Amino acid sequence: MATSMFELDDIPDEGRWKMGKRCKRNTGEYPALVDETSLSKSLSLIYDELKSIKADTSHTQKLLASQIENITHIDTKLNEVTTVVNTQSELMKTLAYWSIDSEARNKRNNLLIFGVCETKNENCFSVSPSRLKHLLNIVRTT
Repeated sequence: MATSMFELDDIPDEGRWKMGKRCKRNTGEYPALVDETSLSKSLSLIYDELKSIKADTSHTQKLLASQIENITHIDTKLNEVTTVVNTQSELMKTLAYWSIDSEARNKRNNLLIFGVCETKNENCFSVSPSRLKHLLNIVRTT
């Protein structure tokens, strides 16, 4: 980095120096007087633009407040829906457990018999007790 108004060229191996741009300095001269009517018109235009920006800002703030209110309302509804879904999920689990328990209790007093050939559309209540005694090798003692 050069410390004076001279700095190294982009190609350092050639060793060329080039003159850097000098900063402009205040020479003490004053600008020419500005016409008051053009200054007044410029200030009036600036003031009108500021009023327009203020009105736009006010309108934007109202829209933003409305959107925040809508988002808050949606958030409340979402929380309510989440609560209902969680409650329904718990109820579904409870019903599933009750169903499994009920099925197990209904099967508790059943007698399962293996090795008996079944026929299509057979009524299990029509099987004779004597046939079951024979299949199960039940001997009646008196």
